[in-house]
Amino acid sequence: KDEQTSPGRMMDGDGKVPSIVFAFVAKGNKIVARERLGVSGRFQKASWDALTRLRRSPEASRMSIPIDRFTMNFKIVDDLAFMCMARSDQGKQVAFLFLKQVSDAFFDKYTGEEDEYDDFHPLLEKIMHKFADPKAVQKMSKIHQGLSEVKDVMVENIEKVLKRGEKIEVLVDKTEHLRFNSDAFRRQSRNLRRGLCWANVKAKIFIGLIVLVLIYVVIASYCGMALECASSKK
Repeated sequence: KDEQTSPGRMMDGDGKVPSIVFAFVAKGNKIVARERLGVSGRFQKASWDALTRLRRSPEASRMSIPIDRFTMNFKIVDDLAFMCMARSDQGKQVAFLFLKQVSDAFFDKYTGEEDEYDDFHPLLEKIMHKFADPKAVQKMSKIHQGLSEVKDVMVENIEKVLKRGEKIEVLVDKTEHLRFNSDAFRRQSRNLRRGLCWANVKAKIFIGLIVLVLIYVVIASYCGMALECASSKK
């Protein structure tokens, strides 16, 4: 049950608010797992109302909505929704990194077609407690930033290639040409294999006929063309 306070009332004794204070996983109109950490507030009602509005917009698969000192962050995959309430001073990077880890853990365990997800709550709780450690969050953020930098370098290299004249249309044409040649090669190989197989069958038939003719000639040399060996002996 949500408390009747505004979002974000402090609950822990040391005055520190975790990076992620509330999260849930929903399938359709049902919350299948949820967890709260460090604060109290009417998070569930506010986030559920926001999710209901987001689902009316098919293009809204990722969204971040500011609310007081926090942000409501959503990742929607078909009828599944992953949501977290994060401190606004942490930025979107930490929130969506959390949602990525939650969704990865979910799809590692489920297909999304099941009816019950009761045993996912401990995993959600574990990930939330991991993000409650500032050092762990800082480390994960650095790793994520490093991956983003690698991605940026790759994009930059692709742009350099395109600037050297390798336009995307040319690359697509080359890919289509290679695919066409590959298909043609497979067809030619298949036809050649069938031709060789048929030639092998014809050769065996021809050899069989020759063998039968030789047997006939040998027998005919002793018994005559009418093969009347028994009657000649009488």
